[in-house]
Amino acid sequence: MANFSAHEFNQFIINNQIVGFFEKAITLKSGRLSNWYVNWRTVTEDVYLSDCLADYIIAFVKDCVKNGILSAAPDCYYGVPEGASKIALLTQYKFAKSATDFGQGSHV
Repeated sequence: MANFSAHEFNQFIINNQIVGFFEKAITLKSGRLSNWYVNWRTVTEDVYLSDCLADYIIAFVKDCVKNGILSAAPDCYYGVPEGASKIALLTQYKFAKSATDFGQGSHV
């Protein structure tokens, strides 16, 4: 993926049922009631979909750097323990592998 496409990413979200809206409130895993949810579990439990998501993240960040939204590319991608660790690890791996200076100790 060369450039980030918001339209393609939105289609990815829709096609994989990441977001849900309901007339009648549903009970979330937290026990709270809600008329909507965002659930990335299906994507992060599937290696192919996780690979696609990592590509979207990397492309988005590259576009942010190119467009001056970020002043520099990140050194590292890091996930929070509440659920983003798997995708961050894969994103960091793919990011490091694509770097021109990739080698032992280059992306600790």
